[in-house]
Formats: sequence, structure tokens, C-alpha cells
Amino acid sequence: FFFDTMSLLGDVLAHDSVGPAAVSFSICALWCGVVCGLTGLLNFYPERYQEEPGKKILWGTTSVAMAIPPFIVPYYAYLGLMEFQETQGQLTMVGPSNYNLRFALGFSLGYMAFDTAMMVVFYKPLRKALKPALYDQMMYHHVLSLLLWPYAFYVEKCIVAIGYFLFTESSNFLLNLRWHMAEKQYEGPAMMLVQFLFLIMYTAVRVLPIPWFVWLFVKTDFSQFSYFEMLLTLTCVIPLMLNLFWYSLIVKGALKVIRGSGKKE
Repeated sequence: FFFDTMSLLGDVLAHDSVGPAAVSFSICALWCGVVCGLTGLLNFYPERYQEEPGKKILWGTTSVAMAIPPFIVPYYAYLGLMEFQETQGQLTMVGPSNYNLRFALGFSLGYMAFDTAMMVVFYKPLRKALKPALYDQMMYHHVLSLLLWPYAFYVEKCIVAIGYFLFTESSNFLLNLRWHMAEKQYEGPAMMLVQFLFLIMYTAVRVLPIPWFVWLFVKTDFSQFSYFEMLLTLTCVIPLMLNLFWYSLIVKGALKVIRGSGKKE
């Protein structure tokens, strides 16, 4: 029933082509359940988690986020953005989606639907494991994305912006790998390498494109937008602000590591 329901929701999410979004939504949701279940059965998590049920669940959901979405979603998002540019002549905030963008959207929302369901079902343990501030931030992010992104594809507004957000999921593999290694208390060159690669990846994918994103906003003709569609466009600023906020924390953390290493030497 769970997967039938998600497949039905996937049908609703797809605009003029039910196929790609519905299929990718269902495949991703199924994959999330399998990966999360396997991590629990195989006891991949640290031994100290035996007394922390919330951490066990968080380990499983984080394993899901690291497994497939960071590869499939950005790949199809990139193909979709290139196709959009080819057919429309340029990347703009107004224009139709295509097969690849809908496939990327369905897959990403499949993961977010699964993650949101886990956060609701295991509310207390996950809220404790994540800390209330991060839990609330993730819940708002997932729910708004599940509601607004399909609508944007339906009205053919902000599709390029959402395509870019889908592409930024390419940095999530290193993000979650870093978290796993930290929880396993790995240190040394391997951890330093992952930290360095993550900083480079995050900078290249989520920070450097921000001026282009601002330019995309500035050149948009908002006379074609309804008031609600303009509000939808404004919500696209939220991920940019979050990216800069998290980037400041990442840089501060990197500086602490460097200074700490220098003191030890």
C-alpha cells in the first residue's frame, strides 16, 4: 500500500508526461526502503548506537541519502538543463520541463517523501538525534519542495532554478560520507582528503553559481507571473541563503582543523 500510494502521488507530480516522474519517484522510494532496512539488519552503524535508537535510524536515512540520489538526480538534472537550453535558446525562469528534468524531479522527491515519512514516524528519536533546529529545517525543506516543485513544473515557471537545485545534490555524497566517517571516528589522511574534496565540491556546486542565479532573477520578466508564481520564485532564494549559511560553518570547521593541525605540529 505504501509504494502504491507513492506511485499514485508520483502520477500527480508529473505534468504532461506521467511516465518519468512517476517511475523515478517509485523506484527511489523503494530503493530508500531497501537501503535503510539493510543498514539496520547488517548493523553497519557504530557500536555506541546500541543505546541511541535515534542515531540508528539517522544512520540508515543518511546511508540512503549517500547511496544513489547524489548520482542519478544530478545526472538527469544536467541532461535536462542542457536540453532546456538547446530547445529554448537560453536558460530562463520560464519554459517547459522535459523528460530528464521530470525524471530527476521524481527521483529527488521520492527520496524526500521517504525521508519525511521517516521523520514523522520516528519523530522523537530523530528529532533528538538531529537536534530540533536541524530537524525543523529539514522538515520545512522537504515539505516545501514536495509541494512547490511539482507545481512549478506544472505552471512551467522556475524550472531551471529547480533543475539547478537538483544538480546540487551531487555534493551530498561527500557530505554524508564525511558524516559517516566522523561518526565512525575516522581520522588521519583519509578524513582530511574527504573534508578537502567536500569543501571544493560544495564551493564549486553550491556557492560559485550564486551570481549566475542572481543574474537569472534580474533578467526575468515577471509580468508573465501571477502573484503566487512570484511568491514561488521568491522561495528559490531560501536554498541560496541556506547554502551560504552552511558554507560559512563548513569554512569555520575547516579553519579549526587547519589551526588544530598546526598546533599539533
